[in-house]
Amino acid sequence: MNRWLVSGFALVIGVSGSFAAVSASRPVNNRDGDILGPIDFDTYCDDVHGPRSAAVGDSSNAYGWKCARQMNGLFTTPSVDYDEACARQYGEPSYAVTWDAAVSLSWQCFFGSGG
Repeated sequence: MNRWLVSGFALVIGVSGSFAAVSASRPVNNRDGDILGPIDFDTYCDDVHGPRSAAVGDSSNAYGWKCARQMNGLFTTPSVDYDEACARQYGEPSYAVTWDAAVSLSWQCFFGSGG
């Protein structure tokens, strides 16, 4: 009798633990306009232009972000696509908005197709 009780208890614990793990792994149900977070410019530059690139921002201009890189002996600074940076970081649909054009780190990503 005692062995059956222990087995039943173990089964209940196992099922409960499995349910908790499945619940925790479900994606969050975002709504249009929900804030996802800031843009990680370094990761964007690495993903798009390779690990030897670096994010460079203009401290007085939110739209001044570039990815500095050297390729075949040439130094280039392609511009950042802010919406693409959000999509790469947070998935689609997402879009970027700056809350102050004079502040370089004012970019936030939002869920949805655009504001």
